[in-house]
Amino acid sequence: MGPIPNRDQRQLLITSTALGSFGFELEEHRAGQRSLSEPSAVPQALDRTQRLLRGTLGTDDELADSAAEADRRALDKVRGFLQTLVDNEAVCTVQVGDSQVTFTDVGQVKTSLERLSQENLREEQEELIGELQGVLPKARVFEFKLAESDQVIRGKIGPAIQDVDGLNRELHRETHIKLMVTRVGMGRPRYALIAPPEPPAGA
Repeated sequence: MGPIPNRDQRQLLITSTALGSFGFELEEHRAGQRSLSEPSAVPQALDRTQRLLRGTLGTDDELADSAAEADRRALDKVRGFLQTLVDNEAVCTVQVGDSQVTFTDVGQVKTSLERLSQENLREEQEELIGELQGVLPKARVFEFKLAESDQVIRGKIGPAIQDVDGLNRELHRETHIKLMVTRVGMGRPRYALIAPPEPPAGA
């Protein structure tokens, strides 16, 4: 939430219009102080947005996978975009590199908007006690064994956690974790770790 950090380094410029109906091409604007070799968050954001739009056209599990990677502000922005399309009886194609997602009719857009509704796509914070079993820093995934049932859950490590390698120091000790749990329709839940583990209360 709040202002976008380094906003002046995260801009897109309209560089051309697309042929056909109405459209435009976007190209990332790189500020002079940032070299071409520096990684940018813009391509990752565009890829996640496209995957979220594609997820609205797929199964509940596909939508849950893509929605679990997006924060609430991003979900609200995509809902707003789809609502604008519905209000104007419009369709669109979003292409990033060689990958594209296309809405072919307004009914399809309305269905996607309904599938992204807060009634269908539910997000809740949960707090659990158990033990971290493993962490893959590059893939940003974790396994966690619940203390009360020995069930092992798997999920993504959220962007708020910077020191992913540090999670390996918490393995196989009782910890308290905070998760964002995403459910779509009757599909299985997706988990995202949103804060570093803490000792259980009273420990």
